[in-house]
Amino acid sequence: MIVRQPPRPATWLLERLAGTPDFDPLIGDLAEQYAQGRSRFWYWWQTMGVIGLELVRSLRRHGLSFAAAVLAGCALTQLWMFGSSYAFQPLYANLPQVSAHPWTAAALLRVAGMQLNAISNGVLTFATVWLVIRVHRAHQRAVLMVFVLALMGPRLPGIVRLLSDPATDARSTYALVRLIVPTALQTVYTLAEGLWAIRAERFAEMNRRMRSVTLLAVVLSVLVAIIYHAQLVGALPRARPEWIVLDAIDIAGIGYLGYLLWRPRSAPRTGNAQRPPLLWPVLPAGENR
Repeated sequence: MIVRQPPRPATWLLERLAGTPDFDPLIGDLAEQYAQGRSRFWYWWQTMGVIGLELVRSLRRHGLSFAAAVLAGCALTQLWMFGSSYAFQPLYANLPQVSAHPWTAAALLRVAGMQLNAISNGVLTFATVWLVIRVHRAHQRAVLMVFVLALMGPRLPGIVRLLSDPATDARSTYALVRLIVPTALQTVYTLAEGLWAIRAERFAEMNRRMRSVTLLAVVLSVLVAIIYHAQLVGALPRARPEWIVLDAIDIAGIGYLGYLLWRPRSAPRTGNAQRPPLLWPVLPAGENR
């Protein structure tokens, strides 16, 4: 006997947007009734009702802490970016275009200082997302996503402007890459670190292959940072195509780590009479939308 499976996009939305453990019985009940003959429209209607009512209920209960978490994260980010740029600004001043003796002691010290700047940025990013998810504990992944969007918002107009520019010369393409790559890196790093803070136990649940992939992603990220800083001090040639490939692999690796941390646990759901109250009226069995 073939059991009808509910629409996957609707189930995905339920699991991500209303997928707390308290909602598992309700999701199981909806799946059971769909298997018994309910229509796709009915399932989507119930899904949107659950999500809508949960959103309204959440805003009433936690709207203030949600807004406070995002604002606090943005303020702290601006503060440490200002402090970091002020403290490490001498490292990025008077950068040579070409160095006759690239691997001098001065160049190595400058690269080491830039690496220290990158490490401090990573630590401060983790501290910021930790603060964001602690200020608003009710919907940690949702507040993390909104916080990341708030960080990326100021850069999006510039990216859209360059994408819509009819000029396709090398200069505009280079400017677009220089804008997209840091934006993508900040996005995946902030998401991965935030999800790590939310679900630190997920790494312990990974098998050996997953841990190896995670370790390789981190090592590659460090190597790409060293290459980029060596380019800045003139120790390596700039604007070579292979560096863009390394950036893409770096973004993909950290993004994959974020996916592993985001992915919910797979647990069977069954119908249960103890469902969350006041969500969305499930129609009687004799009716069908």
